[in-house]
Amino acid sequence: MDFNSPAPSIEGASFYQWGAIVKWHKKMTDHLDDPFIQELIYEFGANGYMVYFGVISLICRENKNEITGKATFLGRYLKEKFHISPIKINEILEFCQSKGKLFFDKTSTKPQQNPDKTLTKPKEKSNFSSENFNFNFPKILEIKDNHSYNFKVTSKLLQPKKKKKKKKEKKEEEEHTPGECEKSFEFCWNKYPRKAGNKKKALAEFKKAVWPQGDQGVENFLKKMDEYTASVSEVGYLQYGETFFRNWRDIVVSDIAPRKNDNPNQRGEVRI
Repeated sequence: MDFNSPAPSIEGASFYQWGAIVKWHKKMTDHLDDPFIQELIYEFGANGYMVYFGVISLICRENKNEITGKATFLGRYLKEKFHISPIKINEILEFCQSKGKLFFDKTSTKPQQNPDKTLTKPKEKSNFSSENFNFNFPKILEIKDNHSYNFKVTSKLLQPKKKKKKKKEKKEEEEHTPGECEKSFEFCWNKYPRKAGNKKKALAEFKKAVWPQGDQGVENFLKKMDEYTASVSEVGYLQYGETFFRNWRDIVVSDIAPRKNDNPNQRGEVRI
C-alpha cells in the first residue's frame, strides 16, 4: 500500500463549530498494513498512532470549511489533548516529519531568556508549553470528502435569494419589451387603408404570423401591404383589415387594377 494515496482518517471524525461541519472520512481499510503506520506503532505504540492522526484531525477542525492543511497550536494545547509527555510528543512528530508524512516547525511565544541565567530544567520541558507548533499536512486535500463543499452549497441554498429569470425568458424580455408587439401592430393597423373587421382577431393573427419573425417579419408584412394596396384603385375593393392580417401571405397581387366605377356595393358584393 502506498501511503501517498488518500490517507486514512479517524473513523467517524466530524467536528461542529458555529453550526458548520467539517467532516472527512476517507479511511483505508488496510491502513494498519501500511509500512509507515507499522513502523510508527512499533516505535511509539498506540501513542504514535494517536498523535499522528490526532494532529491531522486538529488541523481539519482548525481549518473549518476552508481546508489548507496548515494550522498552529500551542505546545500546552497538544499536551492537554494527548496526555503524554512533551518529550514523547516531540519524538513522534519528528519521526513523522522524517518520513515525509507531517511537517512542522516551532516558534517561541516568550522572549529569550538572559543567557547568563542557568536553566534548572531541560529545554524541552521548560519551553514546550509556550512554543507554537506550526503544522503543514499537504495531503489533507486528498483525504477529505465533499462534505465541506456540500455544506457550503447547502448553506447558500438556505439563504433567501431573488428568483432568477430563465435565460429564454430574459432574452425574450430584452428583445421584446411588454407592449412592443402591440405598438408594432398599431402602426401596421393604422397604415392599412380599410380598417374593418375584428381588430382583436387581427392582433392575434399578427402575433401568430408576423411577430415571431421579428423585424424581418414586420418588414415582409409591410411590403406585401404596400404592394396589395397599390394594386387596388379603390379602398372599397380592399379586404377587411382583419382578413388581410389573416391572409396576407396567400394574397397574389394583380398588376391590373379594377375600374374606378366598379363599386362592389352596387353589384351587391361584399368583401370580407
